[in-house]
Amino acid sequence: MFERKLPIYYVTATISKSSSTIVRSGYEIVTRLVPGHFSLKHRVFVQALNSDNEKYLIYIALVFFIILGMYFRFLGIDNWCLAVDEFFTASSVSRILEYGIPRFEHGGFYVRGLFFQYFEASLSLIFGFDEATLRYGSIFFNLLTIPGLYFLGRSLGGRWLGLTAVGIFSISLVEIEMSRYIRMYTAFQCLFVWYVLIQVKVITEKDGTKIKWLYIIALCSIFVHEGAIFPVLLLFLPLLFEFPGEKKRHIFISLAILIVTYFYLTFDFRHFGTIDHLPQDYQKIIGVSKILLPNLYFVNTIIETKGWLLAYGVILLTNIFLLYRIWHDTGIKNSKKYILTLLLMFGMIQMFGAILLLLFGSLISDKVNRKDLGNRRVRIAIGCLGLTLSFWILYGIFTDLWVQHYPYLFEISEKKVLVVLFKYPNIFDTFIFPWRSATPSIFTGLFFSLLYILLLRVTKKESGDSPLCVITLSFISCISLLGIIATAYSRTRYSFFLYPVVIVLILFVIQSIINRFKKLKYHPSLFFFLSIFFFMMTDDYDLNHLMNISSPEINFRMDYALDKADHFMVRRDFESPARFINDNCKNSDIIIIKPIPCSFYLKKTDYVFLPYGSLEFPNLSIQKGTKELWTSAKLLSKFDDIQELVQNTQETVWLIDYSEKFPWKDDVQEEFYKNFLKFKAYTSVDGFFNVLKIPTAYSRKI
Repeated sequence: MFERKLPIYYVTATISKSSSTIVRSGYEIVTRLVPGHFSLKHRVFVQALNSDNEKYLIYIALVFFIILGMYFRFLGIDNWCLAVDEFFTASSVSRILEYGIPRFEHGGFYVRGLFFQYFEASLSLIFGFDEATLRYGSIFFNLLTIPGLYFLGRSLGGRWLGLTAVGIFSISLVEIEMSRYIRMYTAFQCLFVWYVLIQVKVITEKDGTKIKWLYIIALCSIFVHEGAIFPVLLLFLPLLFEFPGEKKRHIFISLAILIVTYFYLTFDFRHFGTIDHLPQDYQKIIGVSKILLPNLYFVNTIIETKGWLLAYGVILLTNIFLLYRIWHDTGIKNSKKYILTLLLMFGMIQMFGAILLLLFGSLISDKVNRKDLGNRRVRIAIGCLGLTLSFWILYGIFTDLWVQHYPYLFEISEKKVLVVLFKYPNIFDTFIFPWRSATPSIFTGLFFSLLYILLLRVTKKESGDSPLCVITLSFISCISLLGIIATAYSRTRYSFFLYPVVIVLILFVIQSIINRFKKLKYHPSLFFFLSIFFFMMTDDYDLNHLMNISSPEINFRMDYALDKADHFMVRRDFESPARFINDNCKNSDIIIIKPIPCSFYLKKTDYVFLPYGSLEFPNLSIQKGTKELWTSAKLLSKFDDIQELVQNTQETVWLIDYSEKFPWKDDVQEEFYKNFLKFKAYTSVDGFFNVLKIPTAYSRKI
């Protein structure tokens, strides 16, 4: 029995720097307890492990984790149908296979994740066009992230940190679920991890030969995801450090890539070549900014109050005079002058969230440090910032003019005043709230890790150009940009590409804390097991989820809260309602669908219902709002349209409608649902959709 369990002991040995000591000690204990139970080949095996072949043991463990991760990524991958966003990518890939380009039938192109679409099309040509093949692409890029993550972790804390990061990444629920999703998120994450790794090499090793790879990845990312703006803007980050190449050339190339990125990401390819895709009366209410501008509620209303305006003028003149003296102070470096100017300017326009992020980044990059407090004008500037903050807090509490411009505010409170002052960039809605809701333990670990890293920098335990500081500064820059870019929703998917960075930052802090206890003899193995234990206790690990990942309960998130389900990407059963209709309808029957992905499995789709005031209407309507973009089916935009169609047809009408589980019904929807519920003929596997079979006689009953 003991001989059969020996390989388990070997696996334990592979995940400890002191593997030879552990194996030798364990071997001696076990052989004393059960003498004669080990053969000669096992003794030779243990003696071989006594040699310090740490590198090879790590590689074996890496292979083990990769295989384990692959198992869960491929487990039951073809069991279930496409999700909503998967439908868009799959439909676009089918058009590439048919036309060579992702064009719509009535004009326009779908270019979201263009490179990823063509990669998926290539796989479909080889393996066939189906759900499983389309998901291979996401898995491929997710696995390609692993080598970059290992080297990124190794640059922070050595091989064991890299190995631990790979182990956590391999069985992370969000990584596994996103890799099983037919979308470009894993491809962009892969590019981003490799980008950060190369950027670390460029800055910390002063290796100018690798700068060209930053350009290449930044350009490639443009055609992978609209989040391409992140690596493009990070091209300017090395300029904050000792730049190893020619600065002017780098700035020129970076600006050129930024200009190309801007025009590509803002050009409306979807409606290119189309005319009047929306109804005439809809043209007046569309138009959404790509950038979130700060809501300056206090600044915009202070002009209406003479007393407060006078006080504001005094503070403004004080700051201007102070900046004049700072810029004429030869004892302050120009970089610090720029930072002080921005800090005082942000304070005057109530952008204290930007002040916190700027201070954090400046401390991390060593552009600001404790020595600067020795300058009297710097201390005065800090005092002015405190005075400005106090002024805005008092203004918010003791005035109510700004309240009329603030949405959903019924009474003034100190909390709401602070929200106004610190909510730009809006990382609260775009990063903090989504991650705190979906994985509170991971978010808490990240929060304290950032505080610990800041403490290391302030106490000079880490240099400003170390890999840790470069990675942290890249992370802070990205979440700051995320709070400026306008996104349709506040979801973790938009910052999913940052999760590997979150893993390595938390692991570095765990390793750093353990290393402070010098008396811990076997701290590498302790670090590994404590790190694994921490992440296993978080919301990102669930053995039941892993083992039953292809079950309908897990796949369709039946028992998950909405935030958690959305974190793992919401999936619905669009296939079984369509199959039911295919098996039971006649060619002359009329089919109406509300969930558009059902059309992928239906033999035909006559009508699509898309509410006029919905967020999707301007993106999915064509030909003056009479047809739907993806299916080219006739478009119904009001519940009365369905009522009228049912009353005026002599054919049987099939309607795929949301069930009672749908959480966002308004009064009109509820009334419509009650009227037609008696015709329910089928409910989807996840219970989210009903198939209604409305007979021909119904028109005579109205």
